Parts: sequence; C-alpha cells; structure tokens
Amino acid sequence: MNLSYLLPPIIAGVICLALGLVVILSNFRNPIHRLFAYSIFGFAGWAFAIFFMRSSPDLESALFWDRLVFPFAAAGVAFYLHFTIKYSELSFPRILLFLSYLSVITHSVLISKDLLIPAMQMKPYGYAPIPGVLFFPALIIQYMWVGLAGINLIRGYKKAISYEEKNRITYLLGALCAFLLLTLLDFLPLLGLPLYPGAIIGNIIFCLLTVIGITKHNLLDVRFVIRKGTAYILISAIIVITYTSAIFIFSRLFQNKDIESWAYVILVTVIAFALRPIWLKVQRFVDKLFYRNRYDHIKALQLFISETHNIMDTAILGTNM
Repeated sequence: MNLSYLLPPIIAGVICLALGLVVILSNFRNPIHRLFAYSIFGFAGWAFAIFFMRSSPDLESALFWDRLVFPFAAAGVAFYLHFTIKYSELSFPRILLFLSYLSVITHSVLISKDLLIPAMQMKPYGYAPIPGVLFFPALIIQYMWVGLAGINLIRGYKKAISYEEKNRITYLLGALCAFLLLTLLDFLPLLGLPLYPGAIIGNIIFCLLTVIGITKHNLLDVRFVIRKGTAYILISAIIVITYTSAIFIFSRLFQNKDIESWAYVILVTVIAFALRPIWLKVQRFVDKLFYRNRYDHIKALQLFISETHNIMDTAILGTNM
C-alpha cells in the first residue's frame, strides 16, 4: 500500500471530525448546528472506515470495514438533507425525510448480509468491493437524497435576498457538486475502468469548501470558534501525516520483522518533540490568515497591553511624569 492510497481518507476523517466538533460546540442548542455537525460526523466515520479498509492486512478484514462505509455514508447524507431543509427554511415532504433516515437503519441491517458487499477484490490501486445485488440500488437511493439536498440549496439560493447569503449557499452547492462528481470515480473502477477512487477526495473538497463558507462568509456564525480551532486542525493533520509516513517507512525498512511496541512509543515521542516548534508558527499563520491587514495592529496592541501590565511600581511611574 502506498501513501497516496492511505493518506486521503485519514486526512478527510480528521478534517471532518474537527469541523464537526467546532460546529457542535459553538452552539449545541441550535438544531441547524446539530444537524450539520451530525452530518459531518457521519462523513468522518465514512472516511475512517475507508482508511481502516485500505490499511487492512487481508481481504476479510477489508470486507468488515468496507461494509461499515454504507451506514456511515447514509447517516451523513440523511442528516445533511435535514440540515438543508432547516437552513433554507423550506417546506419539504416529511415522508421523504423519514425515508432518508429509514435508509440508515436499512443499511445498518444489510451490512451483515451479502446483499450489499459479498466480498472484496484486489485492484491495481488496492482493495475494492465486489458489488452485491443491492449495491447499486442502494447507491442510487443515496444519490437521490443528495440530489434532493442540492435542490433544497438551489431553492434556498433563489429565496435568499442578501448577497452574502447567496454566497454562503454557493459554497455549499459547490461542495455538494464536487462531492457528487468525485464519488462517481469510486464506482467507475468497479466497471473495469482504470481510475483511482475519488469519493474520499470529494469528501476532502466538500469539507474544505464548507470551511471556506464558514470562515469567509460566516456560515452558521462560528467564525470565532473556527479561528481558534483551525490551528488545532492543521497541527492534527500534520501529526497524522507525519505519523502515518513514519509507520509506512518503518514497515518498509523492517519487512517481515516484528517491531517492538516500545519502538512505536519512542517514535510518537520523537514526533511530538519535533513538531512542538511548529505549533507557534501554525498559530501565527492562522491569525494572519484571519486578521489579514489588521494582524500587525493587533500584535502591537497586545504588546502595548502586556507592557502596561508589567508596570508594577506606580511611585516610580509618578516621579517620571
């Protein structure tokens, strides 16, 4: 397994998990925030399931994880559909929303059967599912829910009055379109075409465009929380990439040899100390990204406040005036 095959799902999972936590912690009582966060958590579970599938040692283990992809993806889609209804403040047939949530339960039941994915196979890029009888019908149903979510966003765009609100929905629509188009690349290889699976790349683009919509156009009113959490997202991604790369190098250097558990502890410790200096640079980069031209003025103001707090001897201060 190469890094280009292993890294995308773990990166997507970390971004989704961090984004979901930021959104839900910013305003848990708001149903729109909760629905959006639950949707992102579903996509995070999907991404992590794909990572564990791709890193599995054999076809049997890969089958277990690949079957979990369906219920996680179905949950993410159902919550996202519900989110678009609430966010756009539109009327929507309750029966369709109920059926979208029912499909999550259906997928959860069917994963133990051979109707969705009976077995796995090896492709030039890695593991791939062998489609069962209900594989493509299940996908068509999920695409239907995603299509309805897109229609809700289009209706919301037409209904919006302000330019900024239209921009927010444009980012959501762009994210959804990228997700839809690239997920097709996950299924074309099953038909014999020599293509790399693109659904996980679509997941990453979906999250990144959503983050831009949140930070640039204040989607869901979590700009302040995003600024605080972006540095943690970036450093977490760096740690994951570094650790995964190190494990990959270890496995190549010590093929067919047992690696002691203490070696991994030492590896994690070394990585932690090595990445410590990067933290301040990442935080500085994020602050500059958010504050832009105001960054130098804010830093000067912080320095001024710090210096005034350090003046402890008021008598000396008085004699110098």
